[in-house]
Amino acid sequence: MNPSLCKGIRLDDVHRDGFNEQLSTYVLWVNSQLKRRPGLKPITNLRVDLQDGVVLSQLVEIVAGEVLGVNEAPRDREESRENVERVLNFITSRRIRMAHTTAL
Repeated sequence: MNPSLCKGIRLDDVHRDGFNEQLSTYVLWVNSQLKRRPGLKPITNLRVDLQDGVVLSQLVEIVAGEVLGVNEAPRDREESRENVERVLNFITSRRIRMAHTTAL
């Protein structure tokens, strides 16, 4: 029997806690990269802070050493989607394989 179940801890809670810990680790890594470019503010929520593609493009620019030229102030969902698409196209053009990614 699973010891965590004996203590009244649900397996779903264990998985969720592991997922949240992984998200926190990603946030820390992204922030460590963003610090390399003065003036960029740290993120706190991976999903929210990367959704318009601006921080995502900044991250890729820092890591790749190239400028992607995204819209730094997207006004709507379409411009945000275009930003994310530009980043994903850049990654694809460099033959970097990423599973389960989309701009939707």
